Amino acid sequence: MGVGPLGFSQCTEKANEMVNGYNARLAAALRELEQTLPGALAIFCDAYKGMMEIISNPEIYGFNNVRDACCGAGHAGGMVMCIACRDPSMHVWWDSYGTTEAGDAQLADWSWSPLPSHLQIFTPLNLRQLASSSSPH
Repeated sequence: MGVGPLGFSQCTEKANEMVNGYNARLAAALRELEQTLPGALAIFCDAYKGMMEIISNPEIYGFNNVRDACCGAGHAGGMVMCIACRDPSMHVWWDSYGTTEAGDAQLADWSWSPLPSHLQIFTPLNLRQLASSSSPH
């Protein structure tokens, strides 16, 4: 599984660039592993792409706050020793760096659901496709 965004502020911009580089190298390494181990299948989940889909289209997925952390005070509401928001299910971010259970649940749902072509975050196939496959990969 790839790494998701590490927050959504100017402070995390460089870290998120590094996350994207890491995810690209991980996906490539998994493809190489499959070539090295005949019959092996490595499924990669691009958590970054999935979370960015949620952040770009929050209303589609039932979120109304993609900028502020649910837990906290200070810039973007992400300071330690927080007072939690009233409804975490409406927020993407729990704190400065971590996503809420609702955000994570959306990624988990996508692992089993058919997705539109622009949102293929599982490669080469998702878990439903793997489970329904009758032949070894």
